[in-house]
Amino acid sequence: MDGMTFGTVVGYLLGLLIIFVAARIFFAPLKVIVRLLINSVIGIGILFVINLMKPVLNIYIGINAVSALVVGILGIPGLCLLMLLQVFF
Repeated sequence: MDGMTFGTVVGYLLGLLIIFVAARIFFAPLKVIVRLLINSVIGIGILFVINLMKPVLNIYIGINAVSALVVGILGIPGLCLLMLLQVFF
């Protein structure tokens, strides 16, 4: 038996398939977390710009993790929600 047998080749292919499937399962949530972090950083930037316009709008929204996540997850509607909460409360 000089070469690889059919069973060895199938074993290697099956091992590669298992590694590929496991990588897909474990890295899928990581993509969601990275996207959420990027959107939150963008949300912080938007909140900073809104706070720079405080003399004009007379609205100040505190920049913290909760407000950044609200704007990061919901986008423009989240920003409008925070602005309405600031106006009414």
